[in-house]
Amino acid sequence: MAKALLGHVTAVDHRMVAEMRRLKQRVDDLEAYISRLEDENATLAAHAKYDSLDSELRSELASREPALT
Repeated sequence: MAKALLGHVTAVDHRMVAEMRRLKQRVDDLEAYISRLEDENATLAAHAKYDSLDSELRSELASREPALT
């Protein structure tokens, strides 16, 4: 509360306000970047799981004996 009162009583420092805006924008940019990385990671993990299953299926099919005709 002391900070709120101090900010209310003292003059506004425009440099500090500009710096706070810049930092807030930087935080927003980093949060968006993290979100994009998480989405990309989920996509890559899904592809890796699919590729793993695909290779297991191929090895299983290769190990089967041909059907008698």
